[in-house]
Amino acid sequence: MYGKLPHLLSVLALCAGLGAISGCGPSKPARDTFVDKDYPVPALRFAGVDLLYAVRRLAAEAGVVTVVDELRRTGQRGEDLRTQRLDIDLPAGDLRSALEALYEAAPHFDYHVADGTMLVRSRRVLAEHTALDIRDLPASKVTVDFRGLVTHIMSERPRTYLRIGNIVGMPVRLKVDLDIAEGSSVLDVFVQFATRTKTGMLIRRAGYRVTEEEKEAGPILIAATTVEMIPALTNAAPVTRLKNERGIVAGLADMERRGGKPILVRDRSLLSDSRGALNFTHGKDSPKRPVADVLNSIGSGKGGRRDKFSWTEDEQFIRIDSTAFQDFPTGRVLLGEELQATKFQGTLSELVRFVNDSRKNPSSKLVMGGEILDSAPEATIDIPDGMTVEEALDAHSLSTGEGWVYVVHDRRYPHQTVDPGGWSGAYVSRLQDWDAKPRVKR
Repeated sequence: MYGKLPHLLSVLALCAGLGAISGCGPSKPARDTFVDKDYPVPALRFAGVDLLYAVRRLAAEAGVVTVVDELRRTGQRGEDLRTQRLDIDLPAGDLRSALEALYEAAPHFDYHVADGTMLVRSRRVLAEHTALDIRDLPASKVTVDFRGLVTHIMSERPRTYLRIGNIVGMPVRLKVDLDIAEGSSVLDVFVQFATRTKTGMLIRRAGYRVTEEEKEAGPILIAATTVEMIPALTNAAPVTRLKNERGIVAGLADMERRGGKPILVRDRSLLSDSRGALNFTHGKDSPKRPVADVLNSIGSGKGGRRDKFSWTEDEQFIRIDSTAFQDFPTGRVLLGEELQATKFQGTLSELVRFVNDSRKNPSSKLVMGGEILDSAPEATIDIPDGMTVEEALDAHSLSTGEGWVYVVHDRRYPHQTVDPGGWSGAYVSRLQDWDAKPRVKR
């Protein structure tokens, strides 16, 4: 069981009653940074990823299972770990040192590593102290799969309503034996299940603080909380939360590889993550047909709907603008910002890091470049004074022969610019990273 959690929760309950996330009285809430042994991790480089992605990559490289516990605030989409942007190089070393380096850059989480499982809790979760932390479950011994686990918790604890999130491709039918001790919390049980199944979990709880009066009145309501099984991020994703599905972007990646001309995609995020609107619409390449015919086919709207994208072609590139991007003119502002004269050499992710630091008039808008991989192609670019961000991206594509995907972050959910460490801007990745059937497994 998660042995060191009881003492931590007693401290956090006091903090929740006295103040907000920034402190408990004059000092900050106590941190839980327990790691039961040394876990070696290799060097990792992040040129703009969210905190959730970073801790999952560290856990995967250390060979531990990840249980992520974060908060969804009432009336807002997106959880608090995803609002924190990281641009950091982590040297090879041990897991604790790497996690502490992340904490120095984004002090919004605690971690506890034991028995091959790492529990990561956002600082807002620690401050709010919701009903998932109440230690009131009866003792029981059960053999359950994931759905059976959720059903068991709801049957054993009154006024508990849990929702199962995305579990596609996860071992949800794998049954394991659980020994639930008297006075365990729902969170304890989730951690035990993750340890036994060796599969990660993501908990997204509602932002509802438990008062002392509610504790005395009886079982506390658990509602608006989603739990799902998540895979280990053993292979680096080009950008956070990317899904290589058989959507239009994957089809364009296939088309670029067989056509030999870089395809440049400008799109807009619909769900406050790295996927653009085109990633949610089916459209695959047809290798036996001309490129122009395929583009017209998959880009045209059907059933009276608007076209999904417009496209143009010149001697160097094929350019794709999604309808969602065209309807969001502020997405062009960052692309048009001017750079200082210099020379650049590196991968596309390194170029993203470079343009964030080399703009003539830096602003709060940033580009997320994902994880820097040694396997990605490099380019050398002479950047004259006044070259725009988009022109630098084009120059990199012309040198490497690979296109890029630019997904502007939808600002309908502005809490990310309010939170400390929050950001606004766009995601940039190689188009080939969206290929649903990559030829080389990384």
